[in-house]
Amino acid sequence: MIAVVITGVAAVLAFWGGMAWASSKMQEEFQSQLNALTATVQRLQQDVADCAREDVRSSLPKISHIQVAPVKLPHPFPVQSDNELDQVFPDTPSVIAATISAMLGHGVKIRTIKLVDEPDSAANWVAQGRIAVQNSHIVHAARD
Repeated sequence: MIAVVITGVAAVLAFWGGMAWASSKMQEEFQSQLNALTATVQRLQQDVADCAREDVRSSLPKISHIQVAPVKLPHPFPVQSDNELDQVFPDTPSVIAATISAMLGHGVKIRTIKLVDEPDSAANWVAQGRIAVQNSHIVHAARD
């Protein structure tokens, strides 16, 4: 019985010693990694401090005065209409041409632009939709 107790105590002590050894090795590895990380952070802090000391503005050219030129906006040419909102700017044909060219994949030339005077363009869509729904509900008589 005493032999079993002595063997058990020896096993516990051996296990405890192994755990202490493994713990000390892990602590040494952790400390070395922490030291390496500390050195890296200090080096980066020094680099930032060096960059802050350099006068970045000295590398830029000295500009004593900036003069802003007045910009003349293009005047829209009026379209024959009573509505003030119906005006086309001179760059509108080129914007329309570029958009259509991009969509079609080849160049287009805009010859004329006509504004269609339609008071409620949504009304046409509504009417067409209503007609389509009504036509879909027409019941055809079965032929015998």
